[in-house]
Amino acid sequence: MMLPITLAEAPREVVDALARIHRGNFEAWIVGGALRDLALGILPKDWDVATNASCEQIATLFPRVITVARKFGTVRVVTEAGEIDVTQYRGDEPRSISTDLGRRDFTINALALSYPDEHL
Repeated sequence: MMLPITLAEAPREVVDALARIHRGNFEAWIVGGALRDLALGILPKDWDVATNASCEQIATLFPRVITVARKFGTVRVVTEAGEIDVTQYRGDEPRSISTDLGRRDFTINALALSYPDEHL
């Protein structure tokens, strides 16, 4: 049985990171395996965020960011509780969550949960 997918069980640091990206006037979506784990009632160990912000823009929003794969637009936001991978939308212009998800395989990886409205 799949449970409703919400951020209610997410660590405070993950929700705070989503809020910070949102306050920076960017979109923030939880993507990938974290959604699978939430659906199964398991607390995810890894959190991935897709956004319309560039690596450089994300770096201005957080005190500690590590560039993981600039070619793919991925940085790792370091928090007290762990790390969150944040990746700029991939796909054709104009980039959006829809074009990003369209590039993923048709599994749980093609799902996204928005912040703050938790639209799946």
